[in-house]
Amino acid sequence: MFNSILVTDFRWNRLQEPARPSNKSADLMRLLSALDTGWKILSPVRALDCNDTHGGQVLEIDLYQPATGELRQLLMSRQASIEEFLSEEGLCVM
Repeated sequence: MFNSILVTDFRWNRLQEPARPSNKSADLMRLLSALDTGWKILSPVRALDCNDTHGGQVLEIDLYQPATGELRQLLMSRQASIEEFLSEEGLCVM
């Protein structure tokens, strides 16, 4: 009986849908989620050397929320998918 009255356009029911798999990295999805909620990327994005045992680089992305004036910083592993997205948005990586 419950399934027969389930309305899919009701906001709460959409939240209960199972997660959809994605071929995008978790870091890229986190960045896209922040942008979807109104955060803006402050340019430039910096590539920093990582001093842990794995080495490599991380991307330091500064975010700004215009509605509240908040600033946040995301540190993400340097990945081709993130750099491709940033270049499509016209942001340079230094």
